[in-house]
Amino acid sequence: MGLFGRFGDSGGRSTSGRDLEPEAAGLFLFEDVPSAFLAEKTLRAAGYDTKLVAPPQRLRAGCDLAVALPRVERPGAE
Repeated sequence: MGLFGRFGDSGGRSTSGRDLEPEAAGLFLFEDVPSAFLAEKTLRAAGYDTKLVAPPQRLRAGCDLAVALPRVERPGAE
């Protein structure tokens, strides 16, 4: 998969401490841990408010890390 893997929806907390409602949060899912780290680093450098999180079991795509961010930021982040 590409840099950002699959995209799924899930709840989470942003790094600024804002609570995100499940329908207002999104996850980028990855097949391997290095890709998740690279995506988080890249998105943060671009100014996105992200956090590495463990996705729900049903959404895992090969690794136990996902990048969470507010869903409204998804189009720009992709």
